[in-house]
Amino acid sequence: MRLMMGAVIPAGLGLATALPATRVIALDTDGSLLLNLGALCTVGALRPRNLTIIVVDNECYESIGGTPSHTANGTDLAAIAHGAGIKHATTTHTLDEFRFAASSAMNRDETTFIVAKVAAGAKDLPAMAMDGLEMKYRFIRYIEDTQGVRVLEGAPQKMPAHMISK
Repeated sequence: MRLMMGAVIPAGLGLATALPATRVIALDTDGSLLLNLGALCTVGALRPRNLTIIVVDNECYESIGGTPSHTANGTDLAAIAHGAGIKHATTTHTLDEFRFAASSAMNRDETTFIVAKVAAGAKDLPAMAMDGLEMKYRFIRYIEDTQGVRVLEGAPQKMPAHMISK
């Protein structure tokens, strides 16, 4: 599910808290995390055992032309996460390091935070033809179907066609 910048980790924390028997992986970016560093403090305080946070760090705000983020100038996100109370926080620089860290996280029953350093260089992707409201309901329906829970009473089973932007 695509979320606005700064909202990925709070959403992952909410899911991990609400669904403690389900492994939750929050996939974020350096730029997004830097907009809401306080979220790490809440994760560190609550420490859900089923939450793994992976931050893809290309050291820039690529979607706005590659402006360097603070991580390009020495900000260490794993150190911040560790300082916020997340015991298992690491930075990876190679694919092998990432594979090891991710495998360890999946076998660990504790909150884990992984920074995956990557090179900048986004591919041009087509714009999504779905609006945010439909994406929200699609995600909620997925959680309801896979977890056997009701998230929103009265939520539409499918968005009316006139409400979906083209």
